[in-house]
Amino acid sequence: MIRLLWLAISKSWLEQFPSRAVYLAELLASALDVLFYYFTAKAFGGALVNLLGTTVHKFDYFEFIIWNEAVLSLPVAALLAPTRVVRSASMDGTWQILLTAPRTITSILVLLSQADFARQAARMALMIILAVGLGAEFSLQLVATAILLLVIGLPLFTSIGIIAAAAYIRLQRGFGALNHLSHIIMVLAGAYFPLTVLPSWIATLSRALSPWTWFLEGTRLERPLAQIIVYLLVSGLISSICATKLLKLSVQHQRNFGQPILNL
Repeated sequence: MIRLLWLAISKSWLEQFPSRAVYLAELLASALDVLFYYFTAKAFGGALVNLLGTTVHKFDYFEFIIWNEAVLSLPVAALLAPTRVVRSASMDGTWQILLTAPRTITSILVLLSQADFARQAARMALMIILAVGLGAEFSLQLVATAILLLVIGLPLFTSIGIIAAAAYIRLQRGFGALNHLSHIIMVLAGAYFPLTVLPSWIATLSRALSPWTWFLEGTRLERPLAQIIVYLLVSGLISSICATKLLKLSVQHQRNFGQPILNL
């Protein structure tokens, strides 16, 4: 079973990076993103200086957007990865094998999602390194806090991804909608601009309900660290229980009725 899972993970890596040229293209894409944000910040960042000054860490706009996109890349990947695994398995014919595997389907989805997590972690580190090379400054306190919250919060975000995968299996479609949702999450978490530029009721709802907003504001030291840790731990525990039950129900429905999953 372990060998089978390792082969599946290796296959996922090969699908994403079939050659060195693809690795280089990934590096180039990350570099272009950083350059785009750098020159955008040069052109328009001055208009946001006063808003950014309300954070504990005194970001300029370039630092603000790089930091937000980098640290949110892994939580957003955790949302998408389990559904991407199910979609890929349904396309290449291995989904039926996963349904009959001796281990729980939840464990399998989490393990197979590791390839996506590793890719996003590498991209996150690369963006930070390139930004520092262009003059951005991120304190050790910020970096240490982000790593701590990522470790603590990953079970929560992975559980939400499992719940999304359960919905995908049950509804037989929805991957495209999930991709769009990930962009909405980034915006509502304040990844591209401060939440203060949004209507106050939207900002209030985002700060109250979105775990991505809690996490991101925690990495920027805008909320008490202890409060964020308790929130991530408690929410992660509740989400893990819900994810396991919902996925079990969806998989059981799939086994009983055997409807094909549409790759939408």
